[in-house]
Amino acid sequence: RRGREVVWVADRGPGLPEDQTESIFKPFVRLDADAEGTGLGLAIVRRVLDGCGATVSGANRPDGGAVFTLRFRPG
Repeated sequence: RRGREVVWVADRGPGLPEDQTESIFKPFVRLDADAEGTGLGLAIVRRVLDGCGATVSGANRPDGGAVFTLRFRPG
């Protein structure tokens, strides 16, 4: 953590393809072409957090699903 506040957001869905854990933060990237959405949500999250000096990353949970880690600089 090294002096940063950390928030984890996890789900029990299908998880993330290992080769796309970074590309999902690019605009218009969608993991499922048949699902609703534009592929902008995670790109917006990353842009907002970048502007605040924070970071976001995505990974798979050991027991299934995905986890997103948001790291914020202290106050």
